[in-house]
Amino acid sequence: DIMQAQDENSKELETTLLLVRHGDRWDFAHKEWRDQMKLLGQGTFDPPLSVLGHVQARETASELAKETGIDAILCSPYLRTIQTAQPTADLLGLPLFLEEGIAECMHSPNWLPSTAERYFYFPQVDPNYLPIHTIQAEPENMNKFTGMPSERWPDQYL
Repeated sequence: DIMQAQDENSKELETTLLLVRHGDRWDFAHKEWRDQMKLLGQGTFDPPLSVLGHVQARETASELAKETGIDAILCSPYLRTIQTAQPTADLLGLPLFLEEGIAECMHSPNWLPSTAERYFYFPQVDPNYLPIHTIQAEPENMNKFTGMPSERWPDQYL
């Protein structure tokens, strides 16, 4: 029977996702950072990793390098997530795909530096990658940190 022959010859496709949270944040390790950023007229919503966070990122990369079959690295467009994923990208020789769809809740599109701007500092970022999901800002959902329209809460997705 043709259907049985197709079933026997077809391979079952399987996707495995390895989820990694970003490393320790600079603003959590250095409370004065937020105040200084405000004095400088800068936002505090996109902090870098702390020293511990960079150590965690390198340790995570070493562990992930033991895995087989890692084909892609997606990370949110936030600085701390790019810095966390960067050592893994370097170790595995893979580009970083900035995926807005996995950004944190209440993400404000167009508030963070663009992919091209991130590429300037992080050449591991693929500037040609097109995100799978683009966040749509809703004017009635103002982000209290950025003062800009943000995505709606996840419970409103359902």
